[in-house]
Amino acid sequence: MKRGTIRHPKLLRLATALRLPPFAALGLLEALLEWTFDYARDGAIGRHDNHAIAVGVGWEGDPDRLIAALITSRWLDPCATHRLVVHDLADHAPESWKRQMKYHGQMFAQPSPLPVDSSSRILDDSSENSEKFRTASPSPSPSPDLSFALLTQGDATSPRPTELGFETFWKPYPKKRHKPAALRAWKAVDGARHLEAIVAAVERWKGSEQWQSGRIEDPSTFLRQRQWEDAVPAAVASNSVEGMADRIRKKGLL
Repeated sequence: MKRGTIRHPKLLRLATALRLPPFAALGLLEALLEWTFDYARDGAIGRHDNHAIAVGVGWEGDPDRLIAALITSRWLDPCATHRLVVHDLADHAPESWKRQMKYHGQMFAQPSPLPVDSSSRILDDSSENSEKFRTASPSPSPSPDLSFALLTQGDATSPRPTELGFETFWKPYPKKRHKPAALRAWKAVDGARHLEAIVAAVERWKGSEQWQSGRIEDPSTFLRQRQWEDAVPAAVASNSVEGMADRIRKKGLL
């Protein structure tokens, strides 16, 4: 995490608006960044309504109040095309995030100017009102101050693996054990870069004979050994010669 973020004026402005201590506001921003990576990777989170965003980051208060505070403190930008866009994400996203976008042929959303008479209605996330904001074409907007990526990455010229996407891997993994070790392994293998391949492999391994019999590696081992790149062994037919030999071996007769 970038040194001094917890004392940055933007973060303190958000903390004041939401009546939170700075450390809680910092955690809220990290949760929003994680949720954005998983569900609006291009930064155009306005495709989701305010309630969905609030639930996604764990905010239990008024969703409109949360969004208003994020806009006022310039963590989110109002947008004529996308309704809401994460501020400055295109310029300072971590390299692993940018690689994911490039791999899928996607581009980061850029905020486009709002009509003069619509700025007061941006918090209305109804579908009828959202359609009124989908007319202008995107245009880049310079943003020189603190960005979401700098919040967790520091200088974007020196990218390092992060915990982005870790919860997406952790939730479906069937063996919940040694989470801190798994998180360290996630960073070590740059799991954010391989997120889709890892999640797909977990689903494949769930159907394997090995995992269904309870022989599941710790999540940290799965990551460190890059098991997501391994082929899932084919099941041995129980009525085949190999299956019979396998059962005999298990009984210690061979």
